[in-house]
Amino acid sequence: MNDKPQLTLQPMVHVRDMAATLAMLEVLGGVLIQESRDGDWAPVSIGGAEIGLLAHPANPDQGEGDVELSFESRTPLEQVEELARSAGVVVAQPTADEGFGRQLQLHTPDGLLLKINEIESDLITQGQPSLCWGRDAVLIGSRRCHSLHPAGQRPFLSRCRSA
Repeated sequence: MNDKPQLTLQPMVHVRDMAATLAMLEVLGGVLIQESRDGDWAPVSIGGAEIGLLAHPANPDQGEGDVELSFESRTPLEQVEELARSAGVVVAQPTADEGFGRQLQLHTPDGLLLKINEIESDLITQGQPSLCWGRDAVLIGSRRCHSLHPAGQRPFLSRCRSA
């Protein structure tokens, strides 16, 4: 049995305009993987890696910067937290509920904030939740979508707003 946590690195980038950033990353080959229900968090697959976008400013009071290291854990966070504490790792914030699941925050010896997330699929949407695909504006959930690209092109990214 392997006692090491199973973690996947996910750098996080704080952005001012989520829709514009997603559109730019799509042009570069990025693919939206999922998004939190409130649209505040969206992981994007690009260049063989995954980055997470956060649609809010970094909170320097919590040790956040414009870019932060975040991991998705397949190991229950209680186990990761217990392992970290037993090794003397500084726990910045114990495992707590978040809008996407749960999160544990640790500090590296240099003071860098590491966030370890446990994603709960019922708290997020898969694929293109606030992005619309197709020729015409459509309604998805409570969001009315408008094309960013000329009609008739391949499936395209669209900007959505509340209906």
